[in-house]
Amino acid sequence: MSSVKPRKLKTRALLGAAVAAIFALSACSAGQVTQTDNKVPAIPGTDADIVNSAEKIRIQLRDMLIVYPGVDGYTADAEAPLSIRIFNSGEVADRLIDVQAVNPETEVSYADSVALVDESAPEEPATSPTPDADEGQQEQPGEGEEGQQEQPGQEEQPDEEVPAEEPGFTALDLPVNGYLLLAPGEGSFLQMIGLAEPLKSGSVIQLTFVFEVAGSITVDIPMALPTSTDLPDRETAEFNEESH
Repeated sequence: MSSVKPRKLKTRALLGAAVAAIFALSACSAGQVTQTDNKVPAIPGTDADIVNSAEKIRIQLRDMLIVYPGVDGYTADAEAPLSIRIFNSGEVADRLIDVQAVNPETEVSYADSVALVDESAPEEPATSPTPDADEGQQEQPGEGEEGQQEQPGQEEQPDEEVPAEEPGFTALDLPVNGYLLLAPGEGSFLQMIGLAEPLKSGSVIQLTFVFEVAGSITVDIPMALPTSTDLPDRETAEFNEESH
């Protein structure tokens, strides 16, 4: 009888240690899963690729967003800047030749146009005529409508109207292993001009990117999410609620 009892005690001790180890591993594993689930992308934008393996073409569009303007959003006819990154990971140089803000299914435009804004370009100073310059100028004899004399055999030529050039999209080179960082504060960015309707938080529009070699692709572009600095502070929010 005395030889059997120690075996039972030893077996129970081993089982208890095994159960404790299982609980410890389960707790550790659960902690790792929770930590992984809480990780979110740094920039929750839209990604898209144009791939043609036969032609060795690979264009990657990353983190495409409408820049968050604030709680009021964008009004109709306003300008909405975009944040977009484009990479050429293929073996063929390319160019971005156009961006269209049109729904391809309904053919409804989201904006009048999409233009490239160069932040490094100097602003043209506004000029106004000076009164002194106008007062100091006097017509000389022979000048002006009454003073002009037609030469014999000379016919008056009508003024030719030169048609104004329509503003077009500025093509952007995309060399092999090159990239385009188009975002406000980075030197240049794309901007929708003349919005057809207001854009609020949660709005999604469609843009078509046209490349000279890779072709075109249409993608959904969402409004960026507000950051902690974009949101009103607690005191301001409470004051607004009390005022209503």
